[in-house]
Amino acid sequence: MKFEVGQELYVVLNERRGGPRIETVTSIGRKWVNLTNGWRFDHADMRLDGKGYSSPGKVYQSEAEHNNWLELDRTWRSFMCAMDRQFSPPSGMSIEKIQAIRSIIWPSKGGEPTTS
Repeated sequence: MKFEVGQELYVVLNERRGGPRIETVTSIGRKWVNLTNGWRFDHADMRLDGKGYSSPGKVYQSEAEHNNWLELDRTWRSFMCAMDRQFSPPSGMSIEKIQAIRSIIWPSKGGEPTTS
C-alpha cells in the first residue's frame, strides 16, 4: 500500500488500550510510517511498533477494511470449530477435494500447514 503524509488511517488498539481511532500520517520512512501521537507502524505488516514489547495494535486503511477482517476472522473461527467436530469426511467428500482445500489454505507449502 502507498501512504501519503496527511492520509488518515484507522488504528485499532489491542484489548484494554482504548477504542479504535483515526490517526494521520505525519512522515514516511523506508520501514516505518509515523502517525500522530508518536506512533509508528511497519509498512510490511501494518502493526504498531511496540518499541521492544508486543505491538499495541494494528493499522487499517479504513473502518470498512477492519470490519472485513473481523468478518473473515469470525468466519474462519467458525469453520475451524466445525471442522474440529467433524470426525469423518462429509458425504460426497473425496481425497481430491480435501487436497484442493488444503492447497487453497496453505498454497506456499504444497498443501501442508506452516509451523509458525
